[in-house]
Amino acid sequence: MKQSPMIGLFSAVLLLTLYILAEPSAPFNMLPAQPTGAVQDVEEYFYLDNLASPDQWAPAESEARSADEVNGHPALTFHVDVDHHAGEPKYPIGWPRMYARKPNDFPWKDFDKFEFKIFTKTSSNVIPARAFAFRFAGKPKINIEIGFGSNQLKLNDWTTFSMPLAKVAEATSLSTCGFYISESNYPDKEILDFTFAEIRLVRSSYCKITEMETQGVRYNTSPTLPVKITVFGPASDCARGVPFQIAQGEKVLRLETLPVVRGNQTLLMDISELNLANGDYTLTAFPDNPDRKLTVSFKVIESPF
Repeated sequence: MKQSPMIGLFSAVLLLTLYILAEPSAPFNMLPAQPTGAVQDVEEYFYLDNLASPDQWAPAESEARSADEVNGHPALTFHVDVDHHAGEPKYPIGWPRMYARKPNDFPWKDFDKFEFKIFTKTSSNVIPARAFAFRFAGKPKINIEIGFGSNQLKLNDWTTFSMPLAKVAEATSLSTCGFYISESNYPDKEILDFTFAEIRLVRSSYCKITEMETQGVRYNTSPTLPVKITVFGPASDCARGVPFQIAQGEKVLRLETLPVVRGNQTLLMDISELNLANGDYTLTAFPDNPDRKLTVSFKVIESPF
């Protein structure tokens, strides 16, 4: 019996429909491809509102005071009455300070930057060249100290401070996070109020390299190219890898994707099979992405061995 053309067409459409419906969906662990064009970085915040509570601090020769909220977040004042005669017996001009009691309680390793706002008020309406210092310390041998003074602070106004956490993330434990002043930088009886607000951890919404460097000169017999990088972004995005391109002028010699982790690290790129001739080269991260593109140069010279 001869089949009608319309029935045959209907059967084909039906079979195609059933095939599409039966096609399994993509597995849950499939990751989208890295964006190659411009992409907006919407930073993610983790507010450390607990650090704005005086109970979280251990002050000495100073006071930790609650302050009015700022943009819905609590604020904390580091208050100091400078006294050149009230310090320790051997050091009457002292170092008023306050340190966080439990700095390890916060997810430092999961974020890229530590930020806060500072409102500076002094009774003399003068900010010295070194007004106060902020300090991170931990193991193994992590000691970060940043001085704040007239070049960074505004009198009777807010200033935003931001620091990368790459080095802090290398600590297995944090023993100190806090502020101190040297009374020798102020006249006797000066009254100081440093108010801190919107204390938070910040993370980039995608993987990006903020710093990259390599040895400027390599011998033509060197089998590897060491590259120091600092990486921001979510761990899952970093694990997908970063595309790196080695080129000489307009000629691309290699394009490969290498997995990275957040923070500071050194990649040893195997360049042995490239047999690089003497000359000038470039190494570029994210070569096809304008927002993330970063390039460094290096030179290959004749080996003396």
